[in-house]
Amino acid sequence: MFKKRPSSKTSAPAKDGMRKRPSALVTPMTGIVNEPKLEWEHLQIAPFYCFSSGYIRSPLEWSAAVYGEAQRSIDVLEKFPHDVPSLVGECSFKPNKQSLVAAIMTMGIRTIIRPGQIDVMPVLPGDKPFTFDPWDFDRWIVSGSNDEILDAPEWNEGYFGLKISPEQQLGARWHRHLLSHLFLSWKAHFVEVIRSGAAYIMARKNSILSPFEHVTWDQWQYFKLDEEPEGRLPSSPMWGDPRRFSSRYRVTATGPAGEKLYAIRVAPGSAKPLSSFEETNEKQVQTLLVKLLTDHPDRPPTSLPELANQICSEFHGLSERAFRRCLSLAQQQTGNRNWSEPGRRKSPQEYPHQTI
Repeated sequence: MFKKRPSSKTSAPAKDGMRKRPSALVTPMTGIVNEPKLEWEHLQIAPFYCFSSGYIRSPLEWSAAVYGEAQRSIDVLEKFPHDVPSLVGECSFKPNKQSLVAAIMTMGIRTIIRPGQIDVMPVLPGDKPFTFDPWDFDRWIVSGSNDEILDAPEWNEGYFGLKISPEQQLGARWHRHLLSHLFLSWKAHFVEVIRSGAAYIMARKNSILSPFEHVTWDQWQYFKLDEEPEGRLPSSPMWGDPRRFSSRYRVTATGPAGEKLYAIRVAPGSAKPLSSFEETNEKQVQTLLVKLLTDHPDRPPTSLPELANQICSEFHGLSERAFRRCLSLAQQQTGNRNWSEPGRRKSPQEYPHQTI
């Protein structure tokens, strides 16, 4: 029979020279770690996991967040078109519950998004949403691992001699603008994720042989990423050399007094909702309301309750109270207080039987 384990209140104290071993499963993320963990991501790929709802690594939640952010970007493109081509036809979002991959298809073109890899290409008959042959010479492909894809020469020069046809150029421009909005969103949310503690920066301090330690938000402000990693790898490592051909993962940073950070990674932090994201959403909503108050000085484009429902549904986690707070701040900023509930403020002429 198993004996009942005595409770901590009644158990005898440890003998002299004996200490209770801490649980091996409890390792503070802010402590010292000798080896990088599997869930840690490289600094250049981590922004792809950052959204208004936090630092997301679950495939299902990640794909939903990508589609939500893409839909918000589409709404912004429709409200503030500028030189952006209009969306022609429906935009299809294909989810993948098994892996971190999302597909956006419209106007005969498909954008496949993975953390650290984006591919844009025309849709051909028989294509599957998430698979394609990168050596398919029957179509052009624009590929990239970061926002440099926006300036890739393939948009103009083509891919191995295959240029974007005139009938596809409008759709290609639309996908390029969509990616531009997504990258701006990822960048902004990456800052908030690190600042709020939804994710941590981990690095080896001062020596590549040092263990990993947490680099706090205020410490990181004084470091500058090195343009070229020190001791670049050879372009073709020798046989038996267990290193990558590419050095893009060997990110280092330098502090004001020559302090060094090596092997920089991003580790998941708090999984709780963060107030900082709500603050970011409120700033975006306030900017949008300032624009609407300027474009529609006499009355809102729709009733205020309907406008509140629309904006709260577009911006994740925004409450009706937060919307009213944003509206009040936007009215103070513009000086326009003509909007009132349930409709606009009526002029005296609209009250023929009322004596002023």
